[in-house]
Amino acid sequence: MVLKAGVNGVGGTSDRPQTQLARIQATDRGNIIIDPNEHDYLRIYPAIGGNLTLSKFQKVENLGGKIFISGDDKAFAEFRRLLVAKGTIAIPHEQIIAGIIRKQYDIINMHNSKPHIPAAVKEASQAEQKFADMNQALEELKKNGLKCYE
Repeated sequence: MVLKAGVNGVGGTSDRPQTQLARIQATDRGNIIIDPNEHDYLRIYPAIGGNLTLSKFQKVENLGGKIFISGDDKAFAEFRRLLVAKGTIAIPHEQIIAGIIRKQYDIINMHNSKPHIPAAVKEASQAEQKFADMNQALEELKKNGLKCYE
């Protein structure tokens, strides 16, 4: 959420934005604000026309005059795990997790529909292992709750 004067319900001036109303409106809509002053996750880079704000899990590179942004998925996953472990955000709802597991099942079916293609057979095997791991993790989450995130 951009917190600049004149944007997203933020008042004040560019030097002293007043963010209280915007924050209240966001939390009233069910959003959780992860304060960058409490959690170190943002980086600001100078850019043409202002600044570029990205998470610390993203890397910006200028290669041949083109800008490329890549990410560290493992570090970002660890950050999210810590947010749950500390109680900053809640454990994902069981129905959300079930939906993700259903998508994985669809991936298995897609690859299994091509048994004559060796690469698809390999992908199906990997997808089946991931599916099994996901179901095991869900069972552990049901059994141990927040302890799974410690």
